[in-house]
Amino acid sequence: MSKCDVCNNKISILNKYKVLDGSVCLNCIRISNSFQTNTIEELKKYWSINESRLSVFTPTTTLKNLGSTPIYIDSTNELLIIGKQTKKLTDIVFSFSEIKNYSLEKKGEKIVTTKKGSINRALVGNLVAGPVGAIVGASTAKEETKTVGGIPILIINLTIPSGPFQVSVPYPSTNLISFLDKCIENNK
Repeated sequence: MSKCDVCNNKISILNKYKVLDGSVCLNCIRISNSFQTNTIEELKKYWSINESRLSVFTPTTTLKNLGSTPIYIDSTNELLIIGKQTKKLTDIVFSFSEIKNYSLEKKGEKIVTTKKGSINRALVGNLVAGPVGAIVGASTAKEETKTVGGIPILIINLTIPSGPFQVSVPYPSTNLISFLDKCIENNK
């Protein structure tokens, strides 16, 4: 079993990622958006910046809705962590100034078309013009199309020391969107 060239932890064959000059583990590769063009030294530098941010990070606010990804905000140091704080993976700490833009999308939506009043129209058409009238009456019923379901996902675009980075937040809270708007406005 080989070792990660960044953190020196053991890596299995399934969690081994190749960079330009070595191999890294799943935890260490998460900070890079294009790991095939990064070197070990660059990744170490990015994690060093992240470690210095993590050492001063003290959450002052937590944005969370039921079923949503929690966002931990340190207003004093203008830092944030997106997602659950875990022991297994090192959190990536973002600066407010790294937030560039965001978009809100819905994944898994379905378009449903229903006909309203087709039975009534078929009955009236049958009374007036027989079986042909029933078919014509049913086909002229009012169609109603609506979009149902789907999961709202907020996609946040950032520029971190390793380059462009994207984070997806399912079921975002409305407070998060107003917070991002403030950060983007302050970055102008």
